[in-house]
Amino acid sequence: MSENDSWTTNSTLSTTSSISSDSNSDENVQRIVLHVYDDESKEFTSLTTYHGMIRIYTSQTWPSRIFWTFVVVTCLVLFMIQTGGLLMFYNTHPTTYQLESFPITDDFSPNISICPSGFKHNDYLYNFVLGDYKNLNSSLDTKMIVEKYSYDCKDVIDTVSIGSQKYSGFCNEIKTELTEVGKCFTFGSWRRFSTNNLVLNFKEEYTADTLILLDSSSKTTLQSSTNFYIRPQTFSIFSFSVIEKLLLPLNDWGTCNPESGFETGMCNQECNANSIAKECGCQPFFSNLKNYTYCKIEEMRNCKIAPLQNPCNCSVQQNIFEYNSDSLKFFKSSRTTLKIMLTSKNVQKYKQYKRFKQIDLMSYYLFIFFKTVFGQFNDLRHQKFVDGLLGDSGDNDLHRSHEEIIITKKIEPNIPIIVENGNEIEAQENIGNRRMSVAGRKMSLNDKGLKIQLYRPNLGTRRKSVYQEACDF
Repeated sequence: MSENDSWTTNSTLSTTSSISSDSNSDENVQRIVLHVYDDESKEFTSLTTYHGMIRIYTSQTWPSRIFWTFVVVTCLVLFMIQTGGLLMFYNTHPTTYQLESFPITDDFSPNISICPSGFKHNDYLYNFVLGDYKNLNSSLDTKMIVEKYSYDCKDVIDTVSIGSQKYSGFCNEIKTELTEVGKCFTFGSWRRFSTNNLVLNFKEEYTADTLILLDSSSKTTLQSSTNFYIRPQTFSIFSFSVIEKLLLPLNDWGTCNPESGFETGMCNQECNANSIAKECGCQPFFSNLKNYTYCKIEEMRNCKIAPLQNPCNCSVQQNIFEYNSDSLKFFKSSRTTLKIMLTSKNVQKYKQYKRFKQIDLMSYYLFIFFKTVFGQFNDLRHQKFVDGLLGDSGDNDLHRSHEEIIITKKIEPNIPIIVENGNEIEAQENIGNRRMSVAGRKMSLNDKGLKIQLYRPNLGTRRKSVYQEACDF
């Protein structure tokens, strides 16, 4: 091959060529096979219906066209089903949680409320239980009865131990509240202590059941607290862990109220109080409604509270502290004792976030669109490269995309082939296992001794370069 017929290497193109040759024993014929690959185009177009539509257009027989039409229609139907599924999945606003863990601080310690059951024994309540309403002063409202005849802190608690130290000022630092279950004593001062153990020793003469509430809200409510009962003359051990939940706000895939002062328990309590006030014309003892008075004994006896027809549509607060019960054990004892333990010194925080966002939905469709356009663009580059490699031809097949081009040339035996490499001329008789990227000027089909054959291999075969024999090029 002369210097004028040498081929130049173009590094800017993304296609590659591999060269192989073999010799015929009958005559000295050198065969050069150019493998023109366009892996990106074939890879991306085969992932879409673009590949199938080209098959329909290039099919030569009706069975082939029918088959590829069926394939394209099936792919389109499956694509529409998948698209509909993604839209339905996005419409359900799917969410998930991310778990974090960090050391506990004083702000996460719960308020402990002690709620004795029943009232103190006296003649007034004895007549009330027997139903002797004629000897009772019916002008007393229920709130006054609960405040006056319920147990006080000094009637229930004997000693308190925080860690290894006894705490003497327990009843002086409590906050007395009226809840749905009666009078409760709320203690939150143990937050300033470094220990995680609290032991309550009840008085021996106190023999009533006791409801224990663990809550983090400003006002103790039954619905928003972790609660359990303890029986008299038992040694109870309750262990818990702290969980924080940060939920999505309202109108952002969530139903939570982002207001800082909003509490779900208080909302439900006020809703129940309003329902009782509408039915009975008075408010219960645990509420603070402005337009209603507290119910009297006769009013509570004659009022029949119907079940709520319209449930309380209270949203959930965005930031929630939960005290998960790990274990609750009871042992027989001569006096009532309660031990509260914090099992873990870390807070488990669950943060809710969106599982499928709008950008995920849009990127899915943009991915398909750009992959299709990119595949078509690379097919055009591939065709342009092959046309530039082969030159002008009257055969229409030359304007199609080919994978292999076979060039044969009769040569004299043992004649070296000269290849131009920079400013030097190298002469070699046998060069094995050489691979190069080929592009260059247009070749004339009328070059002396050259014969060009077009070969379309199976598109499903993988790319490979084979050098059967040494090739001088």
